[in-house]
Amino acid sequence: QFSIVFFKTEPYELTVTFSVSVAVLGELLYSTIALVSNYMDIQSFYEDIEDRIQKETNKNLL
Repeated sequence: QFSIVFFKTEPYELTVTFSVSVAVLGELLYSTIALVSNYMDIQSFYEDIEDRIQKETNKNLL
């Protein structure tokens, strides 16, 4: 009797573990993508600022 119950619950537990790990992996992937895109935004933002500073200095030199 016990072994039947055990075998019935086994795949369920496996499924739960699997879906949890998939969810965690998805979360990690999403966080990484968000971080990378934020970093790219910040990079372009700083490049814009550098360009503006460069233009201002060029204007002031002329």
